[in-house]
Amino acid sequence: MLLQTENIFNNDLIKSLEKIPTAVVESPISKAEKRLDKWFKKRYYERVVQLAKMAEEMPNKNDERFELINLEINELLAQSSGEIALL
Repeated sequence: MLLQTENIFNNDLIKSLEKIPTAVVESPISKAEKRLDKWFKKRYYERVVQLAKMAEEMPNKNDERFELINLEINELLAQSSGEIALL
């Protein structure tokens, strides 16, 4: 066990964190590095066009965004949906 959180009043275990295998972490990082290298090799205007397309699609992907927020900070879907509506 790498890390654990305990209740300071009664020493009950609240949550524990196991060590993540290196291969699980390294694979997505290496993929991201390759994509970033590919991105930087593109010409400036190609990147601008791609970013503009992504920005146009963002308003249509609210469901995906609040799912990501929910996963990231462990909030209820209704709260995440309310936050997206504020954007």
